[in-house]
Amino acid sequence: MHLSAPRLRSRITCSRGVNLLGELPASARVAEVVIGICLHNQASKLPRALGSALTQQIVQQGRGVIVILDDGSSDDWQSSVEDMLSDPKVIVLTANCGSAAKARNALLDWVDEHLPAAAWVARLDADDCFACTEAVNAMVDAGEQAEARFV
Repeated sequence: MHLSAPRLRSRITCSRGVNLLGELPASARVAEVVIGICLHNQASKLPRALGSALTQQIVQQGRGVIVILDDGSSDDWQSSVEDMLSDPKVIVLTANCGSAAKARNALLDWVDEHLPAAAWVARLDADDCFACTEAVNAMVDAGEQAEARFV
């Protein structure tokens, strides 16, 4: 028989020196939904993705925010979305994660720690966009109706 100590689960799955750029708006602390966008050197693709996230009905209603996590980009992506970054519904984090999976985990950990009202996190790749302005709302509704943990 092999005896070992019980496994302890760490609350933080990926601590990679995540830093918030700017101030965290008070409205973000009450957001129910977060659209998370992790990126690394995707300046040319990001405007479409961020534009898609900003037009989501749930964000426009003030129930959602967008969190961008920059994983060590060197392509000055900020200049490609400068006009959108001034929107208080957009939060920017920097980190040094080294992989897409670690960046996603770091973003989830940051949301858990700093956005207590967030019940849902929708992931959007920096080179993608939502099919329509109601996409995130539809996913949240489906998840809540099914009492699911994820959709």
